[in-house]
Amino acid sequence: MTSISPLQQRILSLDVGSKRMGLAVWEPKTRWITPLPARIRKTLKDDLKFFAALVKERAIEAFLVGLPIGLDGRITESTENALFWVNKLKTELALPVHTYDESLSTKDALELLKDRSSKQKKEKKDSVAAALILEEFMRDRGLLASTQNGIL
Repeated sequence: MTSISPLQQRILSLDVGSKRMGLAVWEPKTRWITPLPARIRKTLKDDLKFFAALVKERAIEAFLVGLPIGLDGRITESTENALFWVNKLKTELALPVHTYDESLSTKDALELLKDRSSKQKKEKKDSVAAALILEEFMRDRGLLASTQNGIL
């Protein structure tokens, strides 16, 4: 069985939080990353239905889940929550799930949004963080040039 390169897959990136999930999509044909509106968490059943519909609507072929590893390298409650979602997405939606260290992605997202209003920062920070995770994931694999900004 041959493995498909992430470069060729339409990937949905998740920045998992306890109340919201930031979302972004990698478009393999254009090599663009598009932040989507953040998902306000509901019940597990509702969240899984939402992701199943999004997979179908956007022709998603894989997931990327950001793992918030503590700065000291320790597993945190947030890491465990993200790993829970890794397992759920694999078992419930049967698609490949990649992971990537997302330490400081929200801080970096807020830096990008520093000139926005407080309301815009709150609405956009999680999905911008998901886009940054996806951008770094692609860059680490040599799929984006270090000077190329893939976020649309």
